[in-house]
Amino acid sequence: MEYEQPETSAAHCNCTGLRYCIICVNSDRVKSIKEDAEKNGVELARSVFEKNKQQLPQSSCAFSALPSISPMAWCAACGTIFVKPSTSTGNDVYLDSNKGCCAHFDGGWEPCLDIEFKGLFGFPGLIDEAYEAILADFLDGKPRRIEDAVVIAEDGSSIPSPFPGWKDSQSGRRKQDFGPAPNFKKRKVKSSELPGMPIELKRLLTTIMSEVDGVTMNPTTELPPFVIAQASCLDYDSSVLSNLDPHVDDVWLWGPRVAGVSLLAGCIMTFVREDGVMVDVHLPRRWGFVLSGESRFQWLHGIRHSGIQGRRLSITMRELAPGAGLDEELKNTILNFAQNYV
Repeated sequence: MEYEQPETSAAHCNCTGLRYCIICVNSDRVKSIKEDAEKNGVELARSVFEKNKQQLPQSSCAFSALPSISPMAWCAACGTIFVKPSTSTGNDVYLDSNKGCCAHFDGGWEPCLDIEFKGLFGFPGLIDEAYEAILADFLDGKPRRIEDAVVIAEDGSSIPSPFPGWKDSQSGRRKQDFGPAPNFKKRKVKSSELPGMPIELKRLLTTIMSEVDGVTMNPTTELPPFVIAQASCLDYDSSVLSNLDPHVDDVWLWGPRVAGVSLLAGCIMTFVREDGVMVDVHLPRRWGFVLSGESRFQWLHGIRHSGIQGRRLSITMRELAPGAGLDEELKNTILNFAQNYV
């Protein structure tokens, strides 16, 4: 499929490997990758899982290696996996997957009892609209506001942010990271050069740590409290085909739980099991979520470009892995940064 190129002065993008955006989607590189992926099928997904098991540096899978339609959807409200009706075409990911419980049960969607999908928990209305605006404005570099009060200096001027703002990433995304800078291939980590965690994130991080503990800490899991070490922010825009390759978050550095929240818009996140089973999950706007257990380690997760409508900001929060092998001084530096709000 050919995509119309936007009227933009950008001559190149940052995409490499399996990744693509509106600028490079029609390139020979991307076409060749898609052709190869289609031949290899789910083997790409299996290779990612195999590397994950061996704790090796891992690449992503590609949606082009997988069926274009996910046959099942998971309802975040009731936690049930449903088989999409035969009338589902897959042309509108939102139409297929963004359904309320009543629509699932009354609209011909049959519950699927053969697929277990454990460890994914949703937190409805984790943040309110006013706080969402504060977070989005901060990420966009607007005058800093704390609980609707602009942070100002003694002379009445607004205090400039010590944070650099958005920078271009791959797959049509922009990013901002608050926390350690890892090199996964070399297994090295540098502490952040920033002065601390943005104070705008304090309420979000405090709230989601409590929510995550409430659903994951029990005698069965034997997990310690969820202590956030990094907050990673991404900017998605459907006009540039923003997407996220199916992947498993690195298991060498990051721990057994990965939490997140959607700002400005929700999305459809697609989960892929090693045998190729695919399940769509609607993550609504301002909802929080956490991947743990099976959903963290036994399923790839990604976002098709069709799973984004308009602009969506995401904030992903990660904990350190117990066996990351960091020396005590570096570990303490990373955690102290995350608890120092500026």
